[in-house]
Amino acid sequence: MRRLGAAGAAEGPGSGDRAQEPVVSAWDQYAKIAAHPDAAVLLLQIPPPAVSLLVGELMFMRGSARYHWRFEHVVRIFADFRALGRPLDSDAEFSLYLRALNRLGKHQQVISEVAQHCERTQRAAGAYLSMPAMRQVIAAYFRGSRPDRAMDVFLSMKSDEQYRDAITPHVYATVLRGALLGGHLPNSELYALIEELLVLVLQPRYDSALRTGLLNELLTVSGKSGNTSCFLTVFERFVASGVATNYTTFGILLRNACNAETDAQELHQIYRLIVSSEDALLQMNEHIFAMFIDNFVRHGRVDYALAAVADLRRHPRAQCTAQHLERVFAYYASMGMGLSALGLFREVTDENWFCPSWGIYSSTVQAVARDCNLVQAPDAAHDEQHAEDALLVALIGHGRAGSTATMLHTFALLRARFPESVLAFAALLTQSHQLVDAYTRNAGRVSPRVSGAMADGELRELVGRLRGVVEDLAAASSSVAVPQGLYHVAISLFALARDQDTAQRVYDHMTKVESMDPTVETFDMLLRSFARGSSVATAAELFKDLREQSGRLHRVTANILIRGFFAAGQPHQALDVYAYMAGRPTPLVEHAEYNDFLASGQCDAYTFALLISGLVDQSLLKEAVVVFEDSFAVLPFVPRQLLETLVSRLEERGMYDFAQLCLRRYSKRVEDSQPPELQPAIADPAPDHLPLSYFGYLLGKRC
Repeated sequence: MRRLGAAGAAEGPGSGDRAQEPVVSAWDQYAKIAAHPDAAVLLLQIPPPAVSLLVGELMFMRGSARYHWRFEHVVRIFADFRALGRPLDSDAEFSLYLRALNRLGKHQQVISEVAQHCERTQRAAGAYLSMPAMRQVIAAYFRGSRPDRAMDVFLSMKSDEQYRDAITPHVYATVLRGALLGGHLPNSELYALIEELLVLVLQPRYDSALRTGLLNELLTVSGKSGNTSCFLTVFERFVASGVATNYTTFGILLRNACNAETDAQELHQIYRLIVSSEDALLQMNEHIFAMFIDNFVRHGRVDYALAAVADLRRHPRAQCTAQHLERVFAYYASMGMGLSALGLFREVTDENWFCPSWGIYSSTVQAVARDCNLVQAPDAAHDEQHAEDALLVALIGHGRAGSTATMLHTFALLRARFPESVLAFAALLTQSHQLVDAYTRNAGRVSPRVSGAMADGELRELVGRLRGVVEDLAAASSSVAVPQGLYHVAISLFALARDQDTAQRVYDHMTKVESMDPTVETFDMLLRSFARGSSVATAAELFKDLREQSGRLHRVTANILIRGFFAAGQPHQALDVYAYMAGRPTPLVEHAEYNDFLASGQCDAYTFALLISGLVDQSLLKEAVVVFEDSFAVLPFVPRQLLETLVSRLEERGMYDFAQLCLRRYSKRVEDSQPPELQPAIADPAPDHLPLSYFGYLLGKRC
């Protein structure tokens, strides 16, 4: 065989990685010999063991890229030697040949080849073939839609004295695979076969790895067949019989358990089967527990999720972390289950499970805020045991009502009685952020998220009081863990309120004192808040810092920045943001032909609509046209509404001739860029005057 692979190889599938696959080079040598004019003489000179080795290597070579390629070549080798009068008829070779035919879907040929093989070797048809060959016969009948013949062969093997004791676990696996995938047997017969297989595979002559491999194979097949009852029975019976599991087993279990069609009860059954086995439970890790917990919550069964958390906390190796409970708290927040969130939060903190994450703090506050029964009756409980929770509920209720003075007074009571309550800071800053956000969005009008509105004086008073709150938070951070998300809320709050000095102090404390590295979320909070709060100069400095660090700029944040810069009369700053997103050089007019854009999908149609509208309003018509040209290279297709935005904006500025020129120049190009599903059924020429774009409600004159 070494001689076969010694020389160079011809071009063919897999020729690029021959160093990793010597069998490819060996096949190339064989193909050269078979194509030689003296092939009949040369092929017979190859030692039979070398041919057998080549067949075996082809059958079991790595990777799926050459899946059919390898089986086709095995069939060709057998055909070559049969034509030369020296068929490869050893039991091992013939079983591999049948396997290759089955993999190629030539199931009828398997049966005819068996008959010819028996005739050549002077055997009775179907009698005393090797066990691997019989496996392929059974598989061929199942895959050829003849399950009755497959079961006849299997039952005849069980009744034959010579075959009965030689039947291997893999024969049972082949029968179960065919029966499951075809749905040919009722569950009662499948269960009987599983019991027979277990009796066989538990014999001392079979090792643990083979048993686990059979378990994984049957789980995979029963999962593919959709037979959940059989899936559960296989796992339950194998594990109860002492068959070991491995991480592949868990992967198969989770893939089937987390299937969208699996209901919560079946998922819970699978979970209980795992934790009921000591061996399986020991192999559970944090990630596997997390997948079960998340999927229990996804199915709305928080009780199952909390039971899994309890199992996780008792596990000798896996460790329960905040991430395991964030999904549960998020569920409580979405359903407005304030009491449940507070109860679980107290359990986490009182029993010192772990340090709560910002996701847990935030979801707890949201759950209370959305629990109408709680916020409407905030003073229902005043005993010492529930005093902190009652004050928290009152604080959040006053915040939603817009009663800033009462909210701050309640916070002062909380701080006096519970000075290390981070949840109190989270509740106050979150509610205050919503009030300031509503003020900046609606210029004092009532926000749909709160039932009261602030006047300018109330805003100034609230922000002034909150400066003292963040000083208290900074002092408390020396003794309690303050999550980074809470600093983000504080930074965003003061940025929205245009209190840049306090926002900077909070940022400095977070980065310098707490040694927390700024994240993408940090920059998002700052940029969006400063841009919306009209602190455009600060936003420009932050964008400059972000660009120097080559940080990621989210699309929504970038669009807000672009809009803010145009509103502040700084169109070139807006173009800098666009250039950073698209990866193009500036000035645009000097690099109008540039087309090597970043394939990151950062820019969307709204980005281009903002740019075109803003540039036309600033009379930067050349830049507007360049940006519109860019959209053909950056977007998957150019929406018709984007051309409408350009034309209608030009018409609003009184540039009718230029608008019509753009319409004639780009209308066909825009239509040609549309995907097939958006192409009109018949040719519909664009009208002379286009209506305002549907981006119009987003692109008011103030932007």
